[in-house]
Amino acid sequence: MVKFDETIRSATHAIYDGCLKEAVRLLRLIYDGHPSLIGFEDLERVSRDYVTMRKFMLKGYEDPQREQLYDRLLHDLYRIIANLVISWRCKNIEAYALAYHTDNHLNRSHDFIKTVLELFVSDESLLSLKDSHEQKQAAESLYNRHQTFMERLFCALFISLQWTDADQSFFENLLISPLISREDALLITSALMLATLNVYDERKWVALTNVYLRASDGQLRQRALIGWVLTSHPQTDFFKKQQAIFDSLLMNANTRSELLELQKQIFFCMNAEKDNATIRKDIIPDMMKGSYLHMGQFGIEDKSENDLTDLLHPNADEENMEKVEKSIERMREMEKKGSDIYFGGFAKMKSFPFFHVLSNWFAAFNLHHPGLYEAQRKVGDGQLLNTLVSQKTMCASDKFSLVLAMGKVIDHIPANLLEAMKAVKDFDLLSQEETGRVDSPTFVRRMYLQDLYRFFRLWPKRTQIATLFTDQDDRTFFLCMPLFRHEDSATLKLQLGSFLLRHGMYDRLHRLLATMDGVDGGQQLDFLRGCLCLHDGKYKLALDRFQTLMANGHESVALLRATAKAALRTGNYLMAYNCFNKLKSLEPNNIRLNLNTCLAALKIGKVKETLNRLFELYYKFPDDLNVQRVLAWSLLNSKNPSKALQVYEKLLTTKPEAEDFINAGYAHWLSGDFAGALKTFNLYPDPPHIIEEFEKDKELLLQNGISKTDFTLMADAVDEEQQS
Repeated sequence: MVKFDETIRSATHAIYDGCLKEAVRLLRLIYDGHPSLIGFEDLERVSRDYVTMRKFMLKGYEDPQREQLYDRLLHDLYRIIANLVISWRCKNIEAYALAYHTDNHLNRSHDFIKTVLELFVSDESLLSLKDSHEQKQAAESLYNRHQTFMERLFCALFISLQWTDADQSFFENLLISPLISREDALLITSALMLATLNVYDERKWVALTNVYLRASDGQLRQRALIGWVLTSHPQTDFFKKQQAIFDSLLMNANTRSELLELQKQIFFCMNAEKDNATIRKDIIPDMMKGSYLHMGQFGIEDKSENDLTDLLHPNADEENMEKVEKSIERMREMEKKGSDIYFGGFAKMKSFPFFHVLSNWFAAFNLHHPGLYEAQRKVGDGQLLNTLVSQKTMCASDKFSLVLAMGKVIDHIPANLLEAMKAVKDFDLLSQEETGRVDSPTFVRRMYLQDLYRFFRLWPKRTQIATLFTDQDDRTFFLCMPLFRHEDSATLKLQLGSFLLRHGMYDRLHRLLATMDGVDGGQQLDFLRGCLCLHDGKYKLALDRFQTLMANGHESVALLRATAKAALRTGNYLMAYNCFNKLKSLEPNNIRLNLNTCLAALKIGKVKETLNRLFELYYKFPDDLNVQRVLAWSLLNSKNPSKALQVYEKLLTTKPEAEDFINAGYAHWLSGDFAGALKTFNLYPDPPHIIEEFEKDKELLLQNGISKTDFTLMADAVDEEQQS
C-alpha cells in the first residue's frame, strides 16, 4: 500500500524541481484504484496536456508559450496535491475532521456569506430600538446564531481547497468592507492565515497582502501583516508571484519598519516561559512578602490580624507598600520591553470548553460572545467584569479566560475582597501617559501575537497542524527566509543583528549572518561577525576583524569595548589598556571602565598608576565590592599580600563570590600563613577542582616562590580536609 505522506512529499519535491512527468507518476500511485479521489480528472487533463506538448516539441513545432504552459501545468499539479492533502486530512487527522464536522457543508457561495455577515450588522444596530427585556432576548438569539455561523465559516475556510481568482477577489473586498463587523473581518483573516500556514495557497496569501495594503482599520491591517509574513512559502523560485509581490512590499519604508519590529516582537513572545519563570520565582514572592497575604496550608491567607506587627514594626505598612510597588514596577518594565507577563498565569486556564472551539482562540474579545453568557449570569455585576477586562495589556485569549474563571470562582470569593475588587477602577499596569500607545501598530501586533502564541503552544491538537514559535521553524525567524533577497533586506538584517547582539541571542545571530554570505554589509556586518567570533572563543580572529575596522577609521564605543575584550583574551594588554583609556575618557564616572583600565594597566606594568587610581576609587566607593576585588587583586599582584589580605577579609564578610575565597587564600599563602590559606581554600565551593584554579594563576604563584609541587601539596591538603 502506498504511503500517502511520503508519496505526496516526493511528488511535491518533484514539482518544485520542475519534474512534471515524475510528479504525475507518483500521484498515479495514490489514485491507482481510487479514481473517486478529489483531483483525478484534473490529473488526467494535466497528463494529456503534457503528452501533447511533448509530441509537438518532437515534431519540431515552435511554441513561444511552451515555457509558460509547462509552468502552468506544474502549478496545476501543485493545486491537485494541495486539495488532495486537505481531503485526506479531513478523513485521517482529528483536527481537520473536527473542522470538517463543524463546517457541516456550509453554503460557501459568495452571495450567501456576504448577505449573512451584512445582515448581522444590520440586525445588531436594530437591537437598540427594542425595550430592555426584549432587547436582551433578541440579542442573545442574534449572537448565538451568528456565533454558530462564524464557527462554521472559520472551519470552512481552514479546510478550504485552493482558491480561484474569484474567491480571492471576493474575500479581499469583503474583509475591507465597512458593511461587515470588524470582529468578523479579524476572525476571517485569522482563518485564512491558519489555512495558508498548513497548506499553502498563493491566492489566499495574495489576499492577505492586499488586505494589509488596502485596510483602513489598524487591527485588521496588522492581523493581515502577521498573516502573510508567517505563511510565506520558502519555495520562492516556484511561487514567482509571491516573490514579486514581496519585493514590491519591501520597497515601502513603513513596511520594512513593521517587518523589523514584528521579528523582534516574535522573539520577545517566544521568551514567555522564561519571563514567567522570572515572575514566579522573583517578583511574585516579593509581592507576597510586601502584602498582608501569605501562602498558608490552605492557600493564600490574610496575615493582617497579627496584632504585634504595629508595635514591633511601626513603619511596616510603608515598607510593605514599597515592596509591592517595586514588584509592580518590575512587571511594568517587563511589559514595556515586550515581555508576555501573563502567559504563565493564564496557561492553565485554557481548558474551559470555550477553548474546545477552534475559532475562539482567534476571536477578538467581546462580552457579547455567547461562550461567556453563563459566566456573566453567575457574576451578575457587569461593572465588575468590565473592570476586570479593562486591562489593556492583556490579550483577547486571556480576557476570555479571566471572565470564564471568574464565573467559576465568584461564589467562593470573600465578600470583603469582592467589594474591594468592585471599588478598583481598573487593574491596568499602564500609566496614564502610556495608555495612548495601545492603539499603535506595535501594541496591536503584540496582543495578537500573544493570542497566536497561546494557540500554538496550548491548543491540545497543536501537534496535528503546522507549528509556529519554535526556533526550528523557519517561518518564525522569517528574516532568514529566501524571500528576503531584496537589496533592502541587508539593512533590515543588520538592524536585527544589532538587536540580537544586544540581547545576547547568539544562536539566532549565527543563523542571520549565515544568510548574508557574499553580501556587502560594510563595517556593521564586519563588526557583528567579529562579535560572533568573540562569543565563540575565536579571540584572535575577532581581534583581527576589530583591528581592521579601527585601521579604516572606525572607532565607535561598541567597537572599542569589543576590541578591548578581544585584546584581553589574546594577551594584548597594551591594546586593551589603550581602548579602555579612550572609553574612560568618554565615561569618566563609569566604575566598570575604570576598573578594567586598572586591570589592563597592571598587566603592562603600570603598577603605581593602577594602585593610585584604585585607592581613589576605594575612597570614593568603599562599599563597592568590585572596587574591593580589583584593589585586592592589584595589591596581590604588586607583592603586597598583607595589604591585599586586609581588603579580602572585609570582602569575605559581605557577599563573597567563589573567586574571592581563592584569592583570599593566595593572600594568606603569599604572606606565609599556610594554615590560613588552607582554611580559606576549604571555603571554596568546588574543592576537587581547586588545582585547576592554581594552574590558572600559576604566573602569580610562581613569581612569589610557590612551585608546582606546592600546588599539588596544597590541593591534596584541601582534599584531605574535605574528606575528614
